[in-house]
Amino acid sequence: MRNQWVLITLFLVIAIFSAACQTSSPTPTQPAYPAYPGFNPGLYPEAAAGGGLYPGYADGATITWEHAVAMVQNGEVASVMQNHQLMVILTLKDGRTLTTTEPAIDEIINIIRSCGDPCKDITIATE
Repeated sequence: MRNQWVLITLFLVIAIFSAACQTSSPTPTQPAYPAYPGFNPGLYPEAAAGGGLYPGYADGATITWEHAVAMVQNGEVASVMQNHQLMVILTLKDGRTLTTTEPAIDEIINIIRSCGDPCKDITIATE
């Protein structure tokens, strides 16, 4: 009878340890901010050819939020600065500075963080 209890206890200990050592498959994570729904890199052949998405903007121009997001996600932006009035100043890699208004505070930061490789070197400044 004692041997049965030893075997049952041993079996339970092994079952508990094997259950504790099970590895679970990693759960896919959603990005904090999904890619901007209006952006489709396939729609911009000039960007694929090495040009910018919006080469016609002059230095200091005010642009739409959607264009700013597309430029960030296309890897054209070197740095961004935002203030509490929702103004965002983008400094492009070609040296131009463009201004836009974000829909909510820190929205540009969320986009940069979710962008991945094209945005990994963007410098962020906040007021």
